Amino acid sequence: MHLPRTAAAATTALIIIILTAAVDILVITASPNQQLPNFTAVIIFGDSTVDTGNNNYLPDAVFRADHRPYGENFPTGQPTGRFSDGKLLPDFFASILGIKQLVPPFLHPNLSDSDIRTGVSFASAGTGYDDLTATIAQAISMDEQVEMFEEYVARLRRVVGDDAAKETVHGALVAVSAGANDFVDNYYDLMTRRLEFDLSGYQDFLLSKVQNLVKEVAGFVETKQGCCGSGLVEMAALCNEESPTCGKEMASNYVFWDSVHPTSTAYQILATNLSQQLASALSSASPPSS
Repeated sequence: MHLPRTAAAATTALIIIILTAAVDILVITASPNQQLPNFTAVIIFGDSTVDTGNNNYLPDAVFRADHRPYGENFPTGQPTGRFSDGKLLPDFFASILGIKQLVPPFLHPNLSDSDIRTGVSFASAGTGYDDLTATIAQAISMDEQVEMFEEYVARLRRVVGDDAAKETVHGALVAVSAGANDFVDNYYDLMTRRLEFDLSGYQDFLLSKVQNLVKEVAGFVETKQGCCGSGLVEMAALCNEESPTCGKEMASNYVFWDSVHPTSTAYQILATNLSQQLASALSSASPPSS
């Protein structure tokens, strides 16, 4: 699959690899008193749960969320390619870190220098646990996401300067995995082998999946069926303008927006818990080597 080329690169303070299987929900708890470092960027790899719109720019993509009712609770009220009624976990997480309100897709044709400095998402709906899955679904495979990251790194160098780009990358490689630890390892291996700077200074924090805890989160009325359609099979093209929904105002009572993707409210809770868990992990770890 041919991807648009834009050379890129950097001194990102934080790389986050989020590889959540859409059918699972992460609820991670930690002390709310822990403080996060002053991270300056968020980088996202993964699937439809963290695709902020890359599939919109793939002409043959099978999975898209560029139509209503997706996005009806997004700030603009319009679909953006995010598989939810509003913002995704990357958006909320970047906001919690004080970086920005929305994480743009890397394939967006009009990325600004500020977008590059503060991070993007390389995730693609349909990316599975091997490149064959991604090819069949016309998604961006794991290898291609890392290729895109290389381009991003080159562009970031031009934005921040070579001296800054050559500094040791400080931060954390955070993998939120749905039991696919080998997938996480493959991403890390690809990045360390193909990038020009050494990632050995990263601290690895594998935040493991927590099963079935979503029911313990207060405030949700429906934890099994999605808001769109019957809530059992509808997603992507099957969740469309003709599909009945639970209602724009009622979506916050649901864990899932369609049959597999969480609502914006669920993502917000996950982002808060993830930030707390990361703060706790970083506070108890030794500083990365330089």
